[in-house]
Amino acid sequence: CTIVNGKGAFSGKEKNILYMVISKKEAKKAVALIKQADPEAFVAINDLKQVYGRFFIKPIE
Repeated sequence: CTIVNGKGAFSGKEKNILYMVISKKEAKKAVALIKQADPEAFVAINDLKQVYGRFFIKPIE
């Protein structure tokens, strides 16, 4: 997970942006955890064709 500091374009409020590359199975659990932490969170899920670069695969516990 990569955390980026951001700012809401509409609200002007400081936000944390999480960027995660996870499996479809992990996505269900991740969305549930995000909704639990912030019911108003904006979540976008995209299909990924390829990943380049250095990364580490660690399943959600």
